Amino acid sequence: MSIKTKDLLHSPPRDSGTFTTAEPEPETPSLLTTSTIAAAATPASLSVHAFSIDTTWPVPRILAQTFWFPFAHGIVYIVDATRKNDPRGMDHLLNARQFLASLVSDPHFKRKDIPVVVFANKAGCDPDTCYRLDEIAEILGCEDWDINGSGGVEQDAKTGQKRMRPWCIKSTRFDGEGDGIRESVEWLKSRMGEV
Repeated sequence: MSIKTKDLLHSPPRDSGTFTTAEPEPETPSLLTTSTIAAAATPASLSVHAFSIDTTWPVPRILAQTFWFPFAHGIVYIVDATRKNDPRGMDHLLNARQFLASLVSDPHFKRKDIPVVVFANKAGCDPDTCYRLDEIAEILGCEDWDINGSGGVEQDAKTGQKRMRPWCIKSTRFDGEGDGIRESVEWLKSRMGEV
C-alpha cells in the first residue's frame, strides 16, 4: 500500500463495509457504505485509506499514529442523527464528541490545518426523530476546534483573525445518489489543497 500526497483519514468499516463511529445497535444499521463514498470520489484524485480506530483497544490508534496520521490531509467522521428521542443517541454523539476532540488534538494533527468533514446520517430528515445539522455541530463541539487542537480559538498574529480548523457537517442518506457525500468530498478536496 502506498501513501499518496493527499490521503484521507476516516472512520473505518466495522461490519460488511459499513461506516460507523460507535458500535451500532443490531436493529440500527449505518447507512453509508464504502461504495457510496467511493462513488463520490474519483480514484485518480483522492486516495482513501480505511482502518479501525477502536477507542477501547490502543493498538489500532498507535498503528494509525505511526503509519497514517503523519500523512493524513483530511478527516471524515460519520455519526448517526436518527436517535433524537433515544437516550442512547445522545450518548452516541457525546462519545463521538470525545473521540473527535481527541483526534483533532492529536499531536500529528496539531501541526497542520487538517479539515474535518462529519457525515450525519439522515440529519434533519424527520424533525421528531432526527437531529438537525446545527444541533450535531453544537453537540460535537465543532466551533471549539482551533488549528492547534488546544480547544480554544486562537488568533493569527499577522491578520488578527480567528484561526479555526476548517470543518463541514453534511446530512447524508442512502438513496443510491449519495446526497451530501459528493459535495462534502469536493469541499474536503478543496481544503486539503490548502494544507
